[in-house]
Amino acid sequence: VDCDWSSDVCSSDLAGRHSLDLRDVSGGGHSRTLLDSTKPEQREVMKGVAEGKNYVAIAITEPTHGSDIAGMKSVSKKADGGYLITGKKKYNARLENGTHVVIFTQAPSSSADHPKLNAFLLPLNYPGLKIESLEASGLKGNSFGGVSFDNLFVPEKYLIGEDGQGREILGKHFTYWRIMQTAAAIGTANRALEMT
Repeated sequence: VDCDWSSDVCSSDLAGRHSLDLRDVSGGGHSRTLLDSTKPEQREVMKGVAEGKNYVAIAITEPTHGSDIAGMKSVSKKADGGYLITGKKKYNARLENGTHVVIFTQAPSSSADHPKLNAFLLPLNYPGLKIESLEASGLKGNSFGGVSFDNLFVPEKYLIGEDGQGREILGKHFTYWRIMQTAAAIGTANRALEMT
């Protein structure tokens, strides 16, 4: 393969040639949502990812609305010292393998005309998070399932970025992530063709 292996796209292609589950290795997977964070707790999670101690899942998709930002039913409401979050996510990978999860909700300032999101980084063992397992054909190295939370208090330190900034965080991350997933899948397909 004619490729500069120091680039993220090429390293994803190489990872895909060995296992599609290695797609998270390139660029740190969903921990990339924390790259601009200045909060010490979130920086520690990033450090743990780099050291191979942490693994970050992401929860955007909802049972009836997919990844539709305007249709998202999960909400966050301001509370003294943080937020109360309520919602249900489904069809998310890594929830049993991960140490943390990034959860997206509608922000308190959101409206139908101007949907805004909040993003929260929570440990997967956070009291009140309920993890559901689902069977997914073809996913052998990663878990698949959903997470729900009902009027769950989340301190301010778990908010990624500022209130209402989640949409920008989501856009920046997924512009990168979708390209990396595609590169890894192409690597897997190319390896399968070579083996054939």
